[in-house]
Amino acid sequence: GLVPGDSIADATLQRDTWTIASIFASRGCATPKPVDSQIVAPLKDGKWTERWVVDSCGTRINFRIDFTRTADGGTDYAIKVE
Repeated sequence: GLVPGDSIADATLQRDTWTIASIFASRGCATPKPVDSQIVAPLKDGKWTERWVVDSCGTRINFRIDFTRTADGGTDYAIKVE
């Protein structure tokens, strides 16, 4: 996948989520990149939480991402900088 580590998001969901997270990570850095992911809360009742670690030109930024599966088969996500 796009994001190294333990993420259980599929490739499409990782790409969509990274599109938004990279905007936050790119302030002052043209080439942020994800370097790790961890499961914070495992999948239960269609919801789970991950932490994505991003290298923003030498500065590490942790993003907490809450994923929620939707009735139409998609997944919503909410991104917070930790």
